[in-house]
Amino acid sequence: MPFGIKLEAVVLTLQATTLLWIWWRRLQPLSDIADTNQKLQELEHDLAKKEKARADERQGRVAAEKVCQLYLHWMKVLTGVYTYQELRRVMEEKLAFLTHVQPLGIEWESDMLISAIHKLSEKSVHYRGAPGHFVAAIEEVLQVDVRSKYQTRRWTSPDYISCQIVDNIRVKYRFALLPQLSLSTDSESDIDTAHIQIFAVEESITTVES
Repeated sequence: MPFGIKLEAVVLTLQATTLLWIWWRRLQPLSDIADTNQKLQELEHDLAKKEKARADERQGRVAAEKVCQLYLHWMKVLTGVYTYQELRRVMEEKLAFLTHVQPLGIEWESDMLISAIHKLSEKSVHYRGAPGHFVAAIEEVLQVDVRSKYQTRRWTSPDYISCQIVDNIRVKYRFALLPQLSLSTDSESDIDTAHIQIFAVEESITTVES
């Protein structure tokens, strides 16, 4: 074979080899990019899952906080969230330290007030069908309020009118501290007692703030 033909064949072979090498080098980064893209997609998927989990956690925490706030609001407005037994137990536990006041005297200005409570208990949320427990719960709540005022030195004159909402009833009452006479010469034995007078009850329409 003439030398020129051999040289041309070698050149063509080198060119073909070069083209194949360039083509292979170009294909190699494409596969790397594909792998990189796949890994990026997996990372984005994982990040999206984690972000969704964090969002769900935040949403759950916010929902729990709203429930707590709503429950506290009910506790302030609708004392009737307790059953009578639960109310009595909580009162005894929370107010065990309030020992400065002797048992409180409660006076209903009229028997018609109790009859009105019995009638309104038909629309009660927590004391429907239990008018006796409803009356007892109201007395418990008023005693708690007066004990709290006594403990914090926020007692008032007999002319001051106080209001408490228990379930669907607004109770209006006044109270006064009465000195307890003692045969002992020790002045500390003259512990004040309180007298509660309930003079009005009416239906209360309450709404819970959102």
